[in-house]
Amino acid sequence: AATREMIKAEKAQRRAAKAERSNSRYKEMIGKMDADNLLDTKKAYSVEKNDNGLFINGVKQPDKVAKKYHQYLDSKHLTIKGSADSYMVNIEN
Repeated sequence: AATREMIKAEKAQRRAAKAERSNSRYKEMIGKMDADNLLDTKKAYSVEKNDNGLFINGVKQPDKVAKKYHQYLDSKHLTIKGSADSYMVNIEN
């Protein structure tokens, strides 16, 4: 039973580490989008990637922008909603 609990704990630790890596990648992407004046992190913003392309604050982005951020957007569907002090990520593979 102790071994089973250790395995569960190790799996949870790996999931937490993966989530932390994803979180830092999304923070980096949002920071770059802010630097490129695609969004303003001091205000409410949204980033959505779906079958129709990349949308920032509801506006479809040109292919050039989608390609620039492609490395961060490896999920089939991704939605990030944020504001000055927080953000939420919803991923659908």
